[in-house]
Amino acid sequence: MASSGSSERAPKRPRTDEPVDEHLANSGPTNSSTVWFDDGSIVLQAENTRFRVHRTVMALNSPIFEDMLNIGQSRGEESVEDCPLVVLHDSAKDLETVLRALYDRRYFDDDKDQPFDTIASILRVSKKYDIQHLYEKALEYLTAEFPGTLDDWDSRSIRIPSFNNGHYFDVINLARELTLPIILPAAFYLCLQRYSCEQILGGIPNRTAGEVIRLSPSDQKVAIVGMRQVVCASAATTFEWLGQHHEVEGCSNRIACADAFHMTSHSIWKPFPSYAALCIWDVEWGKDMCKKCVAFAKRRHSKGREFFWTRLPECFDLPPWADS
Repeated sequence: MASSGSSERAPKRPRTDEPVDEHLANSGPTNSSTVWFDDGSIVLQAENTRFRVHRTVMALNSPIFEDMLNIGQSRGEESVEDCPLVVLHDSAKDLETVLRALYDRRYFDDDKDQPFDTIASILRVSKKYDIQHLYEKALEYLTAEFPGTLDDWDSRSIRIPSFNNGHYFDVINLARELTLPIILPAAFYLCLQRYSCEQILGGIPNRTAGEVIRLSPSDQKVAIVGMRQVVCASAATTFEWLGQHHEVEGCSNRIACADAFHMTSHSIWKPFPSYAALCIWDVEWGKDMCKKCVAFAKRRHSKGREFFWTRLPECFDLPPWADS
């Protein structure tokens, strides 16, 4: 749910350590080229950019804005072109994204894929100012890719194109910033599948932005410790059947099937363990097994997968699914 009050302080966003544009810092405020309506009745300023919008539009979409604007009007704040000026402590980019989404349905069409930066901006501002419909639409993009149930995992869709190799780091950082625990277990799991230890600890260069995308030191530790936790949980749940051939009743070829179990185990754990606990049954695993062994292994694999899913949050020191 979006925040219900403006007094709640959001977690600090990671520092970028980018050089300050002195010309921009010393210049006066400029009017937005995308959100400036000549018939607007109020001017919002974020950083050095001003947006002329309509008081009624803002109030209808956000109870927080409605209260803020009423208070500002009663105090007789500074005005710009005969419109009250309200200075907000948000990034100009984030505010512009939300305002464009409010005014133009085509800009944030939830039938289309959306860039991660757009989703992040909308989540930040819509949560802060309780713009519920935008918050829910933006959150759906993340939960489609990083779901909270196994059924949704099996039908997951990727609606946020990844334009940099550090996408999962970005998602985890955003989830921490905005307190979105529901997406963290799947995001950390996918992080292990995609990145090496060196990348988790050293970060991923983003050549387009000229920076390195990193997890926080605490989340680097969560991911590294999670590697062992996921492997151990996998062996005790999804792939427990690999060591249970002796339990199969009616196996028609004990030697051949035992070899097949062993070869599958070797492919999963050697030379390095795979993070494959959420993989569905692979027909290749059973091609050299008898029908009884295939049925046994598929049944145990399916049940083990379900059990692994319940344990996934604890692998990363996260609260249970029910508390997310």
